[in-house]
Amino acid sequence: MHTIIAICVLLAAEAGDLEARLTAAARAYDMAAAQALVEEARKEVARDPSASNRLLLGRALLLVAELARIDFEELSDDAGRSERRALANRIDAAAREGMQVADALGEISEAHRLRADFYGVMIRTKYQGKKYRNRMESNAARAMELDPKNANAYVSVARPFLFATPRQGGDLDKAFALLSKAVELDPDLEAARMLLAVAYEKRGEMEKADAEWEKILAANPKAIRSRKTLEIAGKVWSEIEDNDNPSEDDENDNGSGNL
Repeated sequence: MHTIIAICVLLAAEAGDLEARLTAAARAYDMAAAQALVEEARKEVARDPSASNRLLLGRALLLVAELARIDFEELSDDAGRSERRALANRIDAAAREGMQVADALGEISEAHRLRADFYGVMIRTKYQGKKYRNRMESNAARAMELDPKNANAYVSVARPFLFATPRQGGDLDKAFALLSKAVELDPDLEAARMLLAVAYEKRGEMEKADAEWEKILAANPKAIRSRKTLEIAGKVWSEIEDNDNPSEDDENDNGSGNL
């Protein structure tokens, strides 16, 4: 009996260590650490396909996809097709695997939230926006419905309201309310605070926006990378067209994004 208890304590400690390392990798924007955690989480799921291990794997895959998306947005105009294709494929590969992980989790809030965010990182062109937006929004809404205290779900729901034009369903007041609720639920949630800063900027409240960014960067100087790429990544929401025909920008993305 004591042996069984000791093993359980050890496994719980290992799981806590992986969670802590995932948080550290996210704060450091460390792709190598994120990818290493994906490998370790896969082994944990193979050993014990519990919901907690699957969630860890899903979150690690999302981090890889998000960091690859930041790298993608940071590419210069002179970047070659092969470099763009490699990053787009890395995003989509992580998203495809992450979707499978989310499917295995069943009808829980975080499964829908992960799925919504995987769709979000794959929206890099107007065509992909038309293809994935409804799926992203429906999963985000379901995540919030299943767990009204899931701060990440509020961020996922807020994103299109923040970046889309009014004609395309954007609503700055709704975005601001959702992001404020996310921060209320989790004051340390960096993604919520960054988008709240963007919301202040869009409302013309530059002093509040600057103050929010000062807090974010004081807590994590590495977040400057997100500040530089958030608007670039978000611009696709304002570019989504009403027609359903694939456009050239889908080909220029150089990533299939097929799901």
